[in-house]
Formats: sequence, structure tokens, C-alpha cells
Amino acid sequence: MSQPARPLQHNERDPYEFTKSSVVAARVLAMNSGPLVTTTFHIHTSLIRRYSSVLTQRLDNLRRPYIPTEETDSFDSSDSEAVDNTITIPFWQDTFRLFVVWLYQGPDSLLSGLAFTSDPKRWTADLIDLWTFAEDFKVESLKNDIVDTVQHLPFNDDFFKSLIELDWSPSATSQRPCGAVVDYMYDKLAYEITTKSWAHFMSVAETTWAKLMHNPHAFKETTSRILKRLVGQLSLAHELITKGDPADPANRMELPLAPACDAGKFQTLSKV
Repeated sequence: MSQPARPLQHNERDPYEFTKSSVVAARVLAMNSGPLVTTTFHIHTSLIRRYSSVLTQRLDNLRRPYIPTEETDSFDSSDSEAVDNTITIPFWQDTFRLFVVWLYQGPDSLLSGLAFTSDPKRWTADLIDLWTFAEDFKVESLKNDIVDTVQHLPFNDDFFKSLIELDWSPSATSQRPCGAVVDYMYDKLAYEITTKSWAHFMSVAETTWAKLMHNPHAFKETTSRILKRLVGQLSLAHELITKGDPADPANRMELPLAPACDAGKFQTLSKV
């Protein structure tokens, strides 16, 4: 069995508070094909209660009184989690591990720029999975920190490549769990083009842009959508220039995410 999560020395989550709380075992079921694999994480309950309303409900369910059924004089299946003080979470284990690291180490541990530089495709996949987790389990602070992380990414070919991956992803185009991230990236793209010219953009994203424009399959399903969205953002950015220089989206003040939507953490160009 894995050891209880150990709070770090310089934890931003107020260790004096959460170390006084009890520890719950979170049993994560692997969401993939093949044999069922489980991994158990031990987490201080005060952290769960502070950051996730859905997992808080799971904790509350653990504390329901023992009520046997009339027929069997045993636990009802709905009370099964109360038997071993364990909450069961069906999700990707690697993603849940990122969530636990974030709980204990804070936003500085989240999707580092170094990982983005070394493997942007994997970084983008992790971002999508982590955002989906935050949506499913109502971890609004995690969503804010994800947008903060993307805000600090360098504007380069990998930035544009990640935007394409996010916009191409079924989860991003249908349910749009990464909506606030995609909104910011389009704002940043429009800002760079409007204030520094298309030539600047082409020098930054020439390789990925050329592949996108010359791939017929991508042109039908992705390029037209990206161009339509980008044209709209460029028009808004141009309007802002006539009123004064628009602020770099990377430097904008944050706005809280609404609990029930992904409209965006930051004021987009259309809302400035």
C-alpha cells in the first residue's frame, strides 16, 4: 500500500491547517482497456474539502451512519465506501497523480514550461486530461492555475501547435473543457499578429502553419475553424488598437471562473 502523502516543507496550502485533518484513501481505477488496475493515494481531507465540492460529497458519504437493510442486515451498496474509509475514483491515474501533486505543492508544480519545451504534445494531452478532471470534480482553483500556467508559455511554434491540438480535440470542440485555455491562446495569437505583424507570426509558427495549410484533411476539419476564429479575434484586436494599445493577454489580471461554465478566466479581447 502506498504511503500517505507527505506535505512539503514550503507548501503553499497552509500545512499547519491540513496536517491536523484526517487522511482518506483515494482508490483510483484505471480508465483504460485491459486488466483493472488500481492505485491508492492518501490525501488529507481538509485539502479535498477546500478544493473539490464533488470529492467533498464523497467524504460526506463516508460518514453516513450504518443502516442495515431489512432483508440482509448488511450494508446497502450505496454505503459501500463507508466500510474501509476509501473513496473510489474512476479516472486516469497519471492525471490524478498530477492533481495530488498540485494539492500539496501548489501551482508551481503544474505542467512546467520545461515539460512543454521537451514534449509539447504530451504536455497538451496532460493539460486536456487535467482540465477534464477539474471540470468533472469541480476543482475551480485548479482550472485557474492551469490558465495561469498557459499564460506563461513562450509564444513559439509549439504554442501554435498546442492550440491546434486543443482545438482539434473532440473534448475541446464538443464539450470544450479547455474553453478558457483555448480562448486565451486565440487572444494571445491575435495580439501577437495585430501588434507585431503577420511576418512575426510566420517567423514563429511557419512550420506548423505550413503543415496545417497544406494538409487537405486538416483543412476541412481544422484550418477553416481556426481561420474563422482567428479572423474574429483579429477584428476585435484591431478595434482595440483604434482606441489604444490592447493589453498583452499574458499580462491580464485574472477573473474567477464561474462554477458552472468555462467562459474563461481572463477577459478576452471581446470583453476588454
